[in-house]
Amino acid sequence: MNSLKKLTGALGKQKLNAFKLLQKNKAAGGQAQEGIPALTESQPERKTHFVMGGPHLYISQLLNRKGHLTSKQIWYEYTRDREARKNKILPSKTYLKQKILATMTEQGKIERTPYSKIKKKYLGFKLNPQKAFKNVHPEIVSSLVPEVNVKTRKIKSVSEDGTPLHLVPAPTSPRLRRLANMPPEEQTEQKK
Repeated sequence: MNSLKKLTGALGKQKLNAFKLLQKNKAAGGQAQEGIPALTESQPERKTHFVMGGPHLYISQLLNRKGHLTSKQIWYEYTRDREARKNKILPSKTYLKQKILATMTEQGKIERTPYSKIKKKYLGFKLNPQKAFKNVHPEIVSSLVPEVNVKTRKIKSVSEDGTPLHLVPAPTSPRLRRLANMPPEEQTEQKK
């Protein structure tokens, strides 16, 4: 009980309640009681959540399409894009610089490029496609104009036995991608 008093001050009420539930569960030998889950029960399977939109995806697609861009050039491209302006992806240039670009740099999705002595200008930001398109929906990644070789998951609609959506790893090389999208008859011809 003395250890519980120490925990009260340090952990707070929520953690104390969780600690008490854990102690009751251990006392019951790992068996589930009323209102208390058993220690041996498996956790529910974690679902994969794909990114389908938002400012990070918009800037990643823009940098993939255009190459190195400064924040000024990114804002200019955004102002020219009517669809993005209609969806109000970026409220202001300050928001773009302080929130979006700073966060993406911290996460490793983009990198600052140094001053170019040859071009005599600051090149801006460079995309890191492995991190930028990691959790993006496979249909969006496959529709990118300059094709990106990213290890993502590809969604297979239905297997032969009729079980619902399964996630399978996407082929890594362009040749394997083409073969994966071809009908089986054409695949045997291509392999010869």
